[in-house]
Amino acid sequence: MQLGLSSCAVCGTGQLGVLRLPVMQNIGGFQRERSDPEWDAEANVLFLVQVECDVCGHVLLFNSERLEPSSTKSLVLGLTQEEEDALPDDDPAGP
Repeated sequence: MQLGLSSCAVCGTGQLGVLRLPVMQNIGGFQRERSDPEWDAEANVLFLVQVECDVCGHVLLFNSERLEPSSTKSLVLGLTQEEEDALPDDDPAGP
């Protein structure tokens, strides 16, 4: 809804859902070490947000860097705080 989308632009009936993980799009080839003969200084990876219609499967991709300020950390390595809190407690003695 924040992107101005409330229903699918193709079928008009489906609800749009955002996939939890980003789509990675290589630009200019894969990033390689400088010593590799196939190294390309312009190679880059874009992290895209995938929005998909639950009825027709139409997919939209948005550049995640433009959806949040550059000071905001968009990608989280490992579990989020909410996911860590939801994990069962492994301590048999309890709290």
